[in-house]
Amino acid sequence: REAKQKIAADPAKQRKPDYELGLYYTSDRAARNGTETDLGSIAVIVHPASNQPMQVWRFGDDRDDPVNLNLARRLHTKPK
Repeated sequence: REAKQKIAADPAKQRKPDYELGLYYTSDRAARNGTETDLGSIAVIVHPASNQPMQVWRFGDDRDDPVNLNLARRLHTKPK
């Protein structure tokens, strides 16, 4: 959020809605071994240069599992 709208220095500044900044939160479930399960943690990488795209990564962890960075796969790169 701070990479997209610098407000930390001025807490009284009005925050823009997430969708106006291009920030989206997703959650989903998938069938795995015959049961539905959460698809795990996600990370969004926001490059400090505004002309670079954001990247969304999913880690495939279960609810109580540690995040294994070796399982990360890129889901989406949002173009500018």
